[in-house]
Amino acid sequence: MINARLQKFFGRSRPNNLELISIHIPKTAGTSFYAILQDIYGKSHSIEVKREQARANAGRFQRIVQPEHRVLHGHFHFEEIRNLYDPTKVKLVSWLREPVSRVISNYYFFNRNVNEDPNHSEWHRREESLAVYAQYEENRNRMSKFLQGIELQDLFFFGIQEYFEEDLIRLRVNMGWPAVQSRSENTNRAYQSKFPPVSEDLKEQIRAWNEADVQLYERAMKLRKTSNPFR
Repeated sequence: MINARLQKFFGRSRPNNLELISIHIPKTAGTSFYAILQDIYGKSHSIEVKREQARANAGRFQRIVQPEHRVLHGHFHFEEIRNLYDPTKVKLVSWLREPVSRVISNYYFFNRNVNEDPNHSEWHRREESLAVYAQYEENRNRMSKFLQGIELQDLFFFGIQEYFEEDLIRLRVNMGWPAVQSRSENTNRAYQSKFPPVSEDLKEQIRAWNEADVQLYERAMKLRKTSNPFR
């Protein structure tokens, strides 16, 4: 049997008091949403996990989550936080976005970060085009990959980025939150204006490369229209 010292090290003996887990799929208004969560729950009761940290701690999030944390938000896949998720105690939420727009926005975010930092590990990709970026497997169907292992209808809430204000109100009412101030954080609008419009042909190619996400988004839109997305 593992001793008490090792139990404490691995976090297995530490209780968590999480009330909400927010899966932040890149470029779906997650940064704005986390700012709102911090306003509601307090910064000291909220914790954000970046993708690199999620990879390093996959399956061992007990090392990160402290007893004072009520909200866990970040770029982690559902499978990576499955052992923290108790649907009788924790509400699981996420936001989705039209897949082609999401990929394009993610490209501008990537391109800006690389070009603004000569020490960036991907500096050699600073001239990479959207067409090249979008074809890589790692950049395809990211929404489906993040939510693999759980069905949309089993989330406590899913929102649509294009309807952020409206869906935020629905979540606020369902959660009993006080009125919240909407945010617009980490957008690419100014940087995006430096690029020419994306051709319809390339958009169609990106859509084909993200077939799973297209189907996921279509299911989400159908559920949003035909049923109450709150469990």
